[in-house]
Amino acid sequence: MEQEDTRSQTRKSNAIKDFLAQNNVKVFHDLCVLRAKGWESNEAERHFNKQRVTADSSANNKKTQHAFFRRMLEIAEEINHVTDIFPPQAGQRVLDVCMAPGAFTEFALRKNPRCIVDGITLPAESGGHEVLVRTSGGRNLTISFTDLTLHTIYLPPGMHAPEHFPDHHAFATNPPLPQLSPPYDLVICDGQRLRTHEQAELRSWEPGRLLLSQLILALTNIRPGGTMLVLLHRVEQWNTVSLLYRFSQFADINLFKPKSAHATRSSFYLIATTVRPDRAAPWVSHLRHCWARMTFGGEEGRGTPLDGAEDLEVDDVLGVFGSRLISLGYGIWETQRDALNSSKWIRGSGSGS
Repeated sequence: MEQEDTRSQTRKSNAIKDFLAQNNVKVFHDLCVLRAKGWESNEAERHFNKQRVTADSSANNKKTQHAFFRRMLEIAEEINHVTDIFPPQAGQRVLDVCMAPGAFTEFALRKNPRCIVDGITLPAESGGHEVLVRTSGGRNLTISFTDLTLHTIYLPPGMHAPEHFPDHHAFATNPPLPQLSPPYDLVICDGQRLRTHEQAELRSWEPGRLLLSQLILALTNIRPGGTMLVLLHRVEQWNTVSLLYRFSQFADINLFKPKSAHATRSSFYLIATTVRPDRAAPWVSHLRHCWARMTFGGEEGRGTPLDGAEDLEVDDVLGVFGSRLISLGYGIWETQRDALNSSKWIRGSGSGS
């Protein structure tokens, strides 16, 4: 089943790349050439391996933790400078999902001391980052520590977890989700699977489960007309394209790639404004069924990988969304292309070695 899902997503992603080639999207072609050089470069491999080691060991290194926090603050500043998603309005309600180390919350409280923030984050003892929020939010800030992916609230109405399943103990001992205070004006979903998170090692498709958990929670708690900030990867991959297409049906969407930290990587942020939760409701229902299969499906009852857009045909999506995809992705690909072109492993290797 996992191989079938991988083949399906690969086929659809290849169709998207063919579409970009047929439409002569040169910036994407140039980026692919540079990526290939990076994959062949020992220096690039050392660079990214060092970043991974640094990230994985940050729990035991205060200096690294604070450096990461400062970098995330720079990202928040850069995003707000372009999008103004942290307006200084009284009573603004913010839900920061996967909050730690808390730079977005810190920035929101600095920008608007009157805003109200609910933060949810993985406990440090489970592999999560330490919370480093310094601004005193007083009664304006509530932080809850729990594994976001180990809750059954994401199941479709009327569906229950199996009576016996391998992760029963993990679900049973996970701290409960907080009593949220919707509707929220801004919901931040920038969680990523952490390699230090033992539970996440059980499934290769855990990043998908985490993203679905964030999206279901966000879209059922955001106010009509609210804003979402979502961390995504690789504009040209099918799972990303299909998600952007879905969002375009119930929100105004733009993409932003911070140059302060994400430039050489494939990561970027989706900024969805004027979100209309009522129009998103059918998709949320679909996501709930996907989450159930990814969590409790399969022969072992530990879930199964899933193309969450298996109900969509790639040619149909490109037919109505292809031009918009090119305009959305152009700046993201351009930023990464320019950053890779300036990297020492590209500049210093005429042969790409």
